[in-house]
Amino acid sequence: MIQEVLSAPELGSYAVYNQGCLTAFELFESCASCLKYEQLSDKQRYAQVLEFHKDLGRKMNLTGQLTLDLMHDAKGQLVPIECNPRIHSAVCTLEGHRNLGAALTDPSHKPTQNEDIVTSQPQNYRYFLMDQIFLRLGFWQPKNCFVLSFSEMLRGRDALLHGDDPSAFLAMYLLQIPSLLLNELVAGTEWLKIDFCIGKIVKEGGD
Repeated sequence: MIQEVLSAPELGSYAVYNQGCLTAFELFESCASCLKYEQLSDKQRYAQVLEFHKDLGRKMNLTGQLTLDLMHDAKGQLVPIECNPRIHSAVCTLEGHRNLGAALTDPSHKPTQNEDIVTSQPQNYRYFLMDQIFLRLGFWQPKNCFVLSFSEMLRGRDALLHGDDPSAFLAMYLLQIPSLLLNELVAGTEWLKIDFCIGKIVKEGGD
């Protein structure tokens, strides 16, 4: 039963809590196949969702990680539509923050001010290079996903590629994905697209 019609854009948020205290937070534009991440530029919306997460953690005494998707109601207010108790790949934008390690591993870590909460830098822009290449080559339709311009790709960088340790990038594209494609070729099953973030073959009706 449809109780309320919500409107785009859809936003995604990722949060980490410890004993009711918000320790890490990110808010970003989202879609069904979300493989591009940067901090939402709308400061009012950002502050609104940040306070929502702080209040949610405090009232429910949360410890752990969750992702929360939001959309706008008829009054323009953000409304939560889906909650998943897990990490989100948008965590890649938080890389480099001095408290990220403590937020994820220290059971006694509790920020006392907003500056201590792990958040991204506005200039952090992450995407998956091979996803954009395959989109442009027409391997699948650009439906429910972000298609980046060349200038946007130059502004950001691949979420997996790091100069000091390229092994994750190389393992994903040279070992993981080719081995999955080989398995599908041998089995002769149909598939829709490659998810370069999770490292899986997406199929109709689930995988």
